Amino acid sequence: MKNLYHSHMLRCAAVCILAAMLLPLSSCIYITLPEGYESFDEDFLHIDDFPSIQQTEKPLVKEYVFNVSGTYVVRDGYISGTTTPSVQINLADVFDLQALSNKGYVCRIKVNYNCQVNGDHLNVRCSFGGATGSSADYVYIDHNGQASLEHIAYNVSASSCASNPVLYVKWDCKGVTFMDGLNECEISNVTVTVEFSK
Repeated sequence: MKNLYHSHMLRCAAVCILAAMLLPLSSCIYITLPEGYESFDEDFLHIDDFPSIQQTEKPLVKEYVFNVSGTYVVRDGYISGTTTPSVQINLADVFDLQALSNKGYVCRIKVNYNCQVNGDHLNVRCSFGGATGSSADYVYIDHNGQASLEHIAYNVSASSCASNPVLYVKWDCKGVTFMDGLNECEISNVTVTVEFSK
């Protein structure tokens, strides 16, 4: 009977010791090492190594210059007929328009171009369509003259661009007098600068 009592007490003591040993281990924090780390090295614990911890947001593109190649012939003469060339630019190719709209951005759109008159003097202008609509005033250019011109649209909302992301840039011209014959000019060196701001 005495032996049974001692045996029972030894078993209780063993269980208590085992429980005391396991209790601290259950409260340990385990770190799963990133793939490629075979041993613990305190230098590897950088926040950049844990993408799930660091929530990175891709920076928004807020300014871009579109360079448009080619030469565009504009006509509006009594002999030549009418030609109104245009180019198109998809703003969504560069900008996250919905994100810019959600953050309340507006943009300025500016086109710069060179205009060379071939022959009779004429008046020429540039217009925007699509993402925004506006027209510049006609600019007079003399016989065989040339000019570097621009047209700007201000405070175009990003939400307007998001719903209609394609910007059309077009040119037209008109003669100065009834006697004007062949009115033609060439548009070249076209750049379109789009800047978003608050």
